[in-house]
Amino acid sequence: MKLIPGHAPSRRQIVIASWDGQKFMCGQSECLQSRGNSVIGLLKLAFSQISANEKNALHPFIVNLWTGDYPTAIDEGYHAFCHNTYSSKLVPDFNFMGWPEVRIKDYEETCSEILKASKTPPQHNKLFWAGCAITNTARGKLIEITDGDNRMDINDIGFWLGEQPKSGLSTTSSGFFVSLPDHCKYKYLIDIQGWGYSGRVKHLLHTNRPLFYQERNCNEYWFFRMKPFIHYIPLKNDLSDFYERFEWAENNYKDCLRIAKNAQQFAITNLRRRNAINRYKDMILGLGKIDKKK
Repeated sequence: MKLIPGHAPSRRQIVIASWDGQKFMCGQSECLQSRGNSVIGLLKLAFSQISANEKNALHPFIVNLWTGDYPTAIDEGYHAFCHNTYSSKLVPDFNFMGWPEVRIKDYEETCSEILKASKTPPQHNKLFWAGCAITNTARGKLIEITDGDNRMDINDIGFWLGEQPKSGLSTTSSGFFVSLPDHCKYKYLIDIQGWGYSGRVKHLLHTNRPLFYQERNCNEYWFFRMKPFIHYIPLKNDLSDFYERFEWAENNYKDCLRIAKNAQQFAITNLRRRNAINRYKDMILGLGKIDKKK
């Protein structure tokens, strides 16, 4: 299936969850990779935390959750991972369980490994990024404008190869595996939008490394609680201010360390699997029209 950026294919890449008054059921339709299974896992964990009294009061419902990357699904009536503004229909993405296709077997284990690695000072006095350049023009521009700058380690790993474990999370153009914990070996990190939203941001916020974040029209639900220069260093969508921001960081590194520490604390508090489960639990209770005061 060829995906068109900005459009949610009807009834494809969908997880369907329903409650008939007796049984909670989940199914999926043409979800990519393990996304459907991961979302269903989160939904089942959320439902298991609903009390017997709350279940007895739940009205029947059915909900469709789109598991793709683009920000238009909510406008088309789905619950989804990302949008250009905050919405109650934003739901946690599959990454909160794991992404085995890029060697992230378990989200919690990976975050714990990142937190451990973050305690060691960076080994490389550079800004690091690895990803597929053709998924967004800004990625190509980053490679172009930093070419020859030895303060940067920017790697185009080529096109996404489906089942093979190559992505912006895993390998560089030279073929060396760069795990998410190993991102902590670098002084700065940067995230650039791909086809749609970027699931790796949750991991990068755990690193205790200053994160440059390109503005975009597709963000996850938790992002709308974050603030520029408090949790991340903002960049314009076209990266026209990239070097201005980078020079600011070099001249104000103590401020950058504060930003990185704020981001890590935000991640520890808000971006763990328990947070995703609670978000799904609230969704289920809302769909079933529970009076939470009872």
